Amino acid sequence: MDITLFFAQFWGLYMLIIGLLIFFNKSLMKEMIKLTSDKVFLFVSGFLSLILGLFTVLLHNLWVSDWRVIITIFGWLALLKGILILGCPDFTKRISKHYNKNLSTANVQITIMVIVALYVTLKGFGLY
Repeated sequence: MDITLFFAQFWGLYMLIIGLLIFFNKSLMKEMIKLTSDKVFLFVSGFLSLILGLFTVLLHNLWVSDWRVIITIFGWLALLKGILILGCPDFTKRISKHYNKNLSTANVQITIMVIVALYVTLKGFGLY
């Protein structure tokens, strides 16, 4: 299997599942926001984001003018998210509090995430 298709399937399904779970279960988002006060949760989530982002960037760092660049951007965003969570946990907590107060902002971002994830998933499985 081509590495691009693998990452499209992986990132697409991952983001689609997470996005839909949060979109249809608002209490899940609030629970995730509460977890940002837990240092262990922040460390584990930051570590996982760092690993997934680094893995993607090292294997798929394609800056091209087609849909494959979305996978590269996902990788870089995950890498930066991991660095931010591990390096600046207090900033991460402030962002979470902002989302807790402004759920409409989060809903817009989740909607965009689901649309992009659906597109990448369809491309990954050759359905679009």
